[in-house]
Amino acid sequence: MKGQAIYVILFEYFKKYIMGEMNPASCFDVISLLKESRKQELEEDITMSQALETYISLQANNYSYTSNDNKKNDAYDCRQHIIDLLSEEKEENKNENQQQVTVLQGKSGSGKSLFCRHLEETLWESYVNGSTTFIPVYISLSKCYNELNEKEIISQSIQIKKINKEIIDIVRENISFVFILDGFDEIFDKFDKNNNNERYFYDRFNLNEWNAKIIVTCRSHVLSDEDIQHVLIGSKNTTTSMIYLWPFSKEQMNGYIDKNIKQFSKFT
Repeated sequence: MKGQAIYVILFEYFKKYIMGEMNPASCFDVISLLKESRKQELEEDITMSQALETYISLQANNYSYTSNDNKKNDAYDCRQHIIDLLSEEKEENKNENQQQVTVLQGKSGSGKSLFCRHLEETLWESYVNGSTTFIPVYISLSKCYNELNEKEIISQSIQIKKINKEIIDIVRENISFVFILDGFDEIFDKFDKNNNNERYFYDRFNLNEWNAKIIVTCRSHVLSDEDIQHVLIGSKNTTTSMIYLWPFSKEQMNGYIDKNIKQFSKFT
């Protein structure tokens, strides 16, 4: 008991006078700050917050949608599919040093960013109730990408969320993540023009240094098939899942309208 009391006193001293009151001194502190940062980001993004309140589950498939697919009924719920995919990867690859990447493509305005934020919320709920050990981190590539310092994009994105630079190595070694990298199409021109012999984004972003599963979104038809193969899929020890968002069904459209009417009625 006495030894435990001394440990608590020393820890509190370290936290207050060495790290500083506002800096995290444990993995729990880091996770709490990341969660609070997400809350603050959404409070500042009113449009996104309102959109999440009327969110309708998106359909997706393993191939892109065409007008000939109108009568097909083989689309799946995108959120649940990715959650199941993350769980399967955890079981199948827990003893393998294999990269897990999910590439989500969709047309402009198909709801990729909104989906990412909704998925992030779901994964946080899963972490809180103990069904997963992975911490979701949403990263807007258009805001965080710096072609002069690609390898530090994750570290810098986490620092933006109020995590001190001095403990990044500790965070990297002790916390498992799901990094949701949104909007690769928005940075592709800079990424492609950057003088670098390596094309695969996973290596360029030093993602192998993190214990993380990766979800990256990209607008359809911005990258050529060759670019997708070399930049997003790669050819190394990678498990890459390709997912394509499909448009709303009639039932989803009606559900979306109903939700918006109910939301609007709250303010009238």
